[in-house]
Amino acid sequence: MSRVSLLVAALLLPTLVSANDLPVLPDDYEPVDICAHLGKGYILIPETETCMRIQVGVQTDFGVNIKTGGSGNYVLRNRATGPSTSIGTAITTHTQTPFGPLRTHIGAGFDPNN
Repeated sequence: MSRVSLLVAALLLPTLVSANDLPVLPDDYEPVDICAHLGKGYILIPETETCMRIQVGVQTDFGVNIKTGGSGNYVLRNRATGPSTSIGTAITTHTQTPFGPLRTHIGAGFDPNN
């Protein structure tokens, strides 16, 4: 896109969308959190009855090789030496179905040292 078309789009966009086009909630409206019973961090996916939680974590460890054994018979334990950092994320969903609750969990992690 050229700069002129971006400028025209930026000038016309506020005229196409205004606050009057947004739906208005009644005065006595009180939102109901149907995900509250699942615990902290769950949000409701709009226009569904599915609750979702996204988790992200970073873990840092520091390991040292340890020699064990007696009378000169040393065994080197298989452990990383130095700092190690891993990153992980997980998505969990809960949905109520006619057959009962349905839970899905997808998780992935990355360890740059391996």
